[in-house]
Amino acid sequence: MKVLLNVEYGGFRIPDAIATIVAIRKGVDHIDPWGKNVERHDPILIATIEEAMNKEWDEETAAKLEELQIVEIVGDKYWICEYDGVETIYTPETIPWTIVK
Repeated sequence: MKVLLNVEYGGFRIPDAIATIVAIRKGVDHIDPWGKNVERHDPILIATIEEAMNKEWDEETAAKLEELQIVEIVGDKYWICEYDGVETIYTPETIPWTIVK
């Protein structure tokens, strides 16, 4: 499964131009640029971001796209941890569990 992350300081944000394209493709009125109404693993979001990363955009959109990264995980569970806007993804296999003995 592919998941979209922010890998730079400042926090997750889908560029406005890309959010508009995702909304049209999903047949909805609006996609929140901060991802409030779209899952990070949404196939339409992922496909649109992948396509966008291979095109030329205005400076602002291009800069925001550089802050995003698509990661592939095994399984269907994940947790995104954020520190100062930089995100890390954990799956059940990668969570640093504390084991009580």
